[in-house]
Amino acid sequence: MRSFIKCVVLSFLFLSLGVPVDVQGSPSSLYESEIVKLATENYLSSAPDEKIYRFDKNTVIKKGEEYLGHILVIKGNLAIRGKVKGDVLVIKGDVHVYNTGYVEGNITAVDGKIHVYDNGKVYGEMLETHVENLLGKNRKFTRKFKQALFNHKLGTVSFGDHGSDFMFKYNRVEGMFLGINFPKDFIPEYGRYSTYGFIGYGFKSKDMRFQLNIDRWFFDPYEYRFEIGAEVHSLTDTKDDWRLSVIENNLSALLFKEDFFDYFERKGFSFYLSQYYTPFFKIKLAYRNDEYKSLTNNANWAFFGKNKVFRPNQLITGYEGNMHSIYGEVIYDNRDEIDFTTTGWLAHFSVEFASSRLGGCFNFNRYLMEIRHYWPLVTGENLNFRLMVGSSEGDLPIQKNFELGGISTLRGYPYKIFSGNSMVLINIEYRVHPRIISSQIPFIGSAFSLIFFTDFGKVWETPVDYDLLDRLKMFRLTSIKNDVGLAIAHPEGKYRLNIAKRIDSSDKDIVVTLRISQPF
Repeated sequence: MRSFIKCVVLSFLFLSLGVPVDVQGSPSSLYESEIVKLATENYLSSAPDEKIYRFDKNTVIKKGEEYLGHILVIKGNLAIRGKVKGDVLVIKGDVHVYNTGYVEGNITAVDGKIHVYDNGKVYGEMLETHVENLLGKNRKFTRKFKQALFNHKLGTVSFGDHGSDFMFKYNRVEGMFLGINFPKDFIPEYGRYSTYGFIGYGFKSKDMRFQLNIDRWFFDPYEYRFEIGAEVHSLTDTKDDWRLSVIENNLSALLFKEDFFDYFERKGFSFYLSQYYTPFFKIKLAYRNDEYKSLTNNANWAFFGKNKVFRPNQLITGYEGNMHSIYGEVIYDNRDEIDFTTTGWLAHFSVEFASSRLGGCFNFNRYLMEIRHYWPLVTGENLNFRLMVGSSEGDLPIQKNFELGGISTLRGYPYKIFSGNSMVLINIEYRVHPRIISSQIPFIGSAFSLIFFTDFGKVWETPVDYDLLDRLKMFRLTSIKNDVGLAIAHPEGKYRLNIAKRIDSSDKDIVVTLRISQPF
């Protein structure tokens, strides 16, 4: 009887204070059930035949498991390594989509976070929100995003190349190159070690090439990840992969006998430390020990251009040998996508110090800064901007110098016409959406975008004994090179035809290039 009276009194007190009570006497369960009801109604699609799988603790969907319906997890974390062919809702817990994870619908985390690691796939939208927002109380920060955020080359989180594990390249030094790629498992299923790299063979150069990395992460696996690692390599390397992608260069060489990269052999090893501050900000420090050697052309075949020959590969004569250096970089990257960027920032600062005091035969300091901004003006219009500034101290080797002209740089000038130990480059593009064009000129249709662009750049050479400040002082605005151009592009940036003209002379040819990617 006393227990009954006590229960009644407590219930009366809880009700008078506005605290929900369930039939068992728990003051929070009715409150929680209301939250679950509201969240389910708001965040799970309402198809009448859609099944909801409910879990009330930490839950793992194992590799090979498949759920045909929605997943609801209450007061627990959800790890997805299998397939969910529906929506995912987690209340008071985090969602982790690992390398084999697959979610066909949306993911919502109420009072939790969403992490998509490695090659995990999410085809719907992702939302991080709070109970207060659900109840219509004080509005708290809400983050809504799509899979593009976790593109493996987007942001500072380096997920590695998760295309095919089969490698194919074609260039004028190696000819056909075949190999196997072992992509990085950013969050391994067991342990905290990741091993990754590649191995392959160049049939014309007759060289085996490889790279093997091993690293271990500490602390938070995603936002405040700290890594320590080492790698060993034997590479046909290039300094030109910032101009265009390896895939685009492969196609150009294989089809049209145009290889835009210059190559050198680099053999050695490195040790590195990396600290991530959120997925967008990263600091890296590395010690490098490399042996450099010149390479020459070995292939001269392509599907088209039988009467053409590949341009000679740039030799690094005078700068072969062993290089010991300390390399550091800081990266901030919050772009929305990597293949067709429309909004966001990329800021990259790098330094490399090489010295004979470290054990090598090179003495130089190299500095590079790159800043990009992608600015959607109004619906259908975009303004994109890039600034690159590079300079050095000491005797900068050929494989580290700066070159401008042609693809992705000064597009109205011949390829790599300017070279030196200091550089400034500015690229500006203004994109007009095809719907705007078709609304103004109806008979054209909406099959392509128009892009108006201009480039400014200069490379200069200074004496070896000049310090950084002296080299930068030699820059003269009056001697900067400039071009203007127009591009006709696919609406989603899948290809573009560039038409560029340098403005320093009227008798120079117009330069026309076909691209299958953005220039920056």
